[in-house]
Amino acid sequence: MELTYDPGALQAVLKDRGGHWCLDIEVATGGSWGHADTTWSSTTIGDDELRDHLGVGVAVDAQGVIGYVEVCLRRAGWRAVRSGDPAAAPSVETWELSPADEYR
Repeated sequence: MELTYDPGALQAVLKDRGGHWCLDIEVATGGSWGHADTTWSSTTIGDDELRDHLGVGVAVDAQGVIGYVEVCLRRAGWRAVRSGDPAAAPSVETWELSPADEYR
């Protein structure tokens, strides 16, 4: 999955939307600290991509997809930290994002 790094990204949310995996990323677009305006972008993760990277059985396994997305976020340049809170459906996992030059 090709993600475009944005230093203003705050969080990423992996969702299962009726059998399709989507990654939503929230980006601060202005305002002051703690009161920033934000926008969301959404990327659909293709089944073929998941099978190519994870294998046939793992491509539908939530934990496998979570691990794959986490690697993609880090390769794009973010420090991705799982929230630790249980996600409410359709969300599967949430990461807090911050710049991480060592992953670039």
